[in-house]
Amino acid sequence: MHKHLAGHHDQKKHGREGPNTSYNYAQLYDPSQWHGDLTPERLARLDAQVNAGESINEVVSSRVSPAGEWPEDKDASAAVISRVASLAASGVIPQDSVEPMRIHLTSLVEALHGSSVNGKKIPASDIRELSLRATDAIAAQENESLGRQLGDHGAHHIAGNINIALSALSVMGTTNDTPKARAAVMIACMFHDTGYLTAPSQNFQDKPHPHWSAQYYEKQIAPMIAKTLGKEESEYIGKVIATHDSSDVDWANNPVASAVRLADNVAIFHKEKLPGLFRLIPENLAILREISGAEVTDEQVVDVQKRMVANVKATTLPVRIKQRLVHAVGEVSKRTPEFTLGMLSGGIKSIEWNEEEKAVQINLIKDERVSSMLNRLRIDLGQSQFMKFARKYGLDPNTFATPSGTSEEISFVTDAKETDLVISIQRVTKSLARIIESVYKHLKGKRSYADVCV
Repeated sequence: MHKHLAGHHDQKKHGREGPNTSYNYAQLYDPSQWHGDLTPERLARLDAQVNAGESINEVVSSRVSPAGEWPEDKDASAAVISRVASLAASGVIPQDSVEPMRIHLTSLVEALHGSSVNGKKIPASDIRELSLRATDAIAAQENESLGRQLGDHGAHHIAGNINIALSALSVMGTTNDTPKARAAVMIACMFHDTGYLTAPSQNFQDKPHPHWSAQYYEKQIAPMIAKTLGKEESEYIGKVIATHDSSDVDWANNPVASAVRLADNVAIFHKEKLPGLFRLIPENLAILREISGAEVTDEQVVDVQKRMVANVKATTLPVRIKQRLVHAVGEVSKRTPEFTLGMLSGGIKSIEWNEEEKAVQINLIKDERVSSMLNRLRIDLGQSQFMKFARKYGLDPNTFATPSGTSEEISFVTDAKETDLVISIQRVTKSLARIIESVYKHLKGKRSYADVCV
């Protein structure tokens, strides 16, 4: 049996060693922009208190502890599959997170087996340890995300980011789409939001989360990456994590970082971001529809919360997951419909290479009839990061908030030159809107998000 989860339970170093400062974060971005009054000096004080390199490690260990010790399987793929099953069986993660985790963790194993450092293949034991550490990190992020009512930052968000980033690499051609590049993308995506596990992030001061994610990565994960992919690649992935929310892309010179940033900036729709409180319990989504566009009183918010708690308790979900979802209900407010229902107003249709611009093109699907039906004129994607990114590359994010009664396909090019871009909008079939509208009319009694989302 694996008696001691490497890096997870070493109590000797929990004496709060102080922040890791080997990265010059000031050169990457301005910390004063993270929060209204979060100056670099205050951030430094927070760093000393948070000690992300150790504290996140402790949170991961605590959240996955119900699943017990790592499996004995020597094969990395078999080990992560077994570990994911244990995490679900023990109520750490919901059943609908098993498949996305299994797919991408085994893909990581495959990419690592296909990579080499200085012409040498990566030892199987190192791949196994890294993959299991990634498994636990994703599970902890999923468990934390279940207790929040804002956009998902767990397994489904990570899976969405990986899918988009790998698609971007793929359309660029074989030069960039290598096993090592794919491994780097997946590792960066799997650890990019671990900063949400810090105490300040759990209390809504989450702007510095890329900074804390990078500190945790550098302290706990980077040494393993240096063993598997090399020191240079390890340091590079750390910088990608630290700047994952940046809107800067450079497909010619920095494809991996560009792919990760693209993914995190555009994966803001329901498939990637719908919180577990609504993904797992569609009746709660129906409640949001009832109060959307209305002036809601404090008393009505309390009533909404009571109804949502009742819906949680009525499920057959594991007790631990119910407890996390009840915690999320406590965050539901008057503005929840704006932030949540806007996610249903569109999605990512496809990603392709724009040869003329030499850049990745994103094709989004916008369904105005669904937007209007769900949230009237108050659609708010709730993602300032997406809005900043979209505007930078020529797309008005308000496109998703202006009802036109039709479904449309919207394409925009992520061109590093930031020249004037042409946005092409084409009418597409209205059948999607009709299908979703029809399904929502029969929402009552449905027990699975898959039952109501086409």
